[in-house]
This record gives sequence, structure tokens and C-alpha cells, in this order.
Amino acid sequence: MKKYLALLAAAFLQTSAWAATYTFIGPTYTTLTPFTPPCATPTCGNFTAAMRQTGSFTTAAPLAPNLNTADISGLIQSYSFSDGLVQYNSGDAATRLAFAVVTTDAVGDIVGETIDIHHWQTASQGGNGRLDLFSANLSSFSNAYCQILSGPGACSLLNTDASTSQGFAHVGVGGWVTSSPPLQVAPTITSAPPPGGAVGMPYHFTVVATGTVPMNFTDAGTLPPGLVINANTGAITGTPISAVSQSVTITANNGVVPSAVQTFTMTIASAAGVVAVPTLGEWGLLLLVSLMAGVGWMTAGRRRM
Repeated sequence: MKKYLALLAAAFLQTSAWAATYTFIGPTYTTLTPFTPPCATPTCGNFTAAMRQTGSFTTAAPLAPNLNTADISGLIQSYSFSDGLVQYNSGDAATRLAFAVVTTDAVGDIVGETIDIHHWQTASQGGNGRLDLFSANLSSFSNAYCQILSGPGACSLLNTDASTSQGFAHVGVGGWVTSSPPLQVAPTITSAPPPGGAVGMPYHFTVVATGTVPMNFTDAGTLPPGLVINANTGAITGTPISAVSQSVTITANNGVVPSAVQTFTMTIASAAGVVAVPTLGEWGLLLLVSLMAGVGWMTAGRRRM
């Protein structure tokens, strides 16, 4: 279960890293149709020549290049637009994305769109209910009414009357700006496997990995005793304290799967130039003392003769 949750978390991180935002800033309205007072069915409002359409939507992944009137409704994670009178937010229960169809150029920027968003003024959201309409890069309607429903809260045919006002403006190509993070790249360890070392000798080697930063390095506790790896820099440092030859696994991770893993055998040799000196036990010491004493007596006897 823990492994499954970790995979889901990694997938979520990747999805978030790939999300893209598309921002629209339209020209001020060029054609205005005000409502006819008095307002028979509130709420009425008139657009002005100082108003314009603005806002943005975010997709789970950047739009593909060379799309031709493609339906991207399922890719949109959130949106927020304004027509100068009404705010259209994806988190608002009275607001509904009717459809979103776009055309993109060779790099994935939007060059054509048919995006309609409804905002219900009447809580029932039923037939003949009053609503506002945001039609991106085309027109905005305030206080129109729904003539035909295609489903609960889904108006498929909008109509107008004396209580409706409209603002029209079209910018053509160039109203959309794409904002997306740089490509997220999984790590790759590019340095050679770290070399061995020797007992008592200071050790230093830096593991190098390419990919999106920041990078995190771990060894899962497999380095020989006395050596550690810096999680941020990948530097392996320390002084080995025992001669060993063991398997070591280094992992570089930056949140983009898969992580980079390097497994190798590291050998720590005995300290160079050091010769082991045998030690004498208790009986060995007594024998040495006796031998030295005997040599001394023999030397003294020869002098007397």
C-alpha cells in the first residue's frame, strides 16, 4: 500500500509540473447593445466601451501543437474570467463551462477558440432561467435567458430580450499568452562509480547527476563505515575506519520519476605501509625476561674468567 501511494504522489507531482496556464486579454468592447429600461427581470447591467474580456484557464498538460478545433474541455482543471460585469470562476456552483474548442499553432499556442461559459442568475438553473454568457474573444451577454436545456443546469440555446445587454469585441490571433514551467527532466547519474579508499585516509568524491533541480542524493546506509553522502551536493566524504569490500547503492531523486540508481562494489583497503607487530602473551614475556637474564649471567661469568 505504501509503495502504491508513493507512485500516486509521484504521478501527481509530475502532473502539477506539466500544468500550463493560458491567459486572455481582449480589446475593449467595440459594439455595445444596452438593455431597455426598466429592467423587467433583474439583474440587468450594461457593458461600456472601457470594459473588456480578461482571464485564464489552466490545463493538466500543455496543449499539443497543431490542434484543429479540438475539444479540450476535459483538460481544463480550473478557469477564471471576467467580462467587466460578471466574474466566471470554476469553483462557483452557478458557473458552468459549456464547451472549450481550440486551434493551436506549431508550438502549442492558441490561435483560435470557441469557449463558452455560463453564469446562472436564477438558482433553479432551469428553462427560461436568467443567465450571463462569456464567449471568449467574441461577445459577452448579461441577463439573457435559457430557451433550451440539454441537461440539469446545461443551457444549449440562449436567447435575449429587452432586459439583456451585449458587448462585442474580437482581437483575432494574438490575444492568448501561454505560461508553462520548463520541462521537468528525470535525474541521470553522469559520474563514474566512486572509487575505493583506504583505512585512515580522508576520502572525497562527488556524485554528479543531471536533470531538474534541486536534486537529492541518498545511499540507503550502504556506504562503508566512516563515509557519508551529502544529500544536497552528492559529495561522499569521511575517513574509512575498517577494510571492507561491499555493495553500495546511490540514488539521485528530484521528484520526477524514475529516480537514477547506481549500484557498485566499493573496496576499502588496509592502511598502506603499515606492518602488523605481533604482541607477546604473558608466558612469552616471562620467557623473554628469563632469556635476557641468562644472557646477562653468561656475560658476567666470562668477564670473571
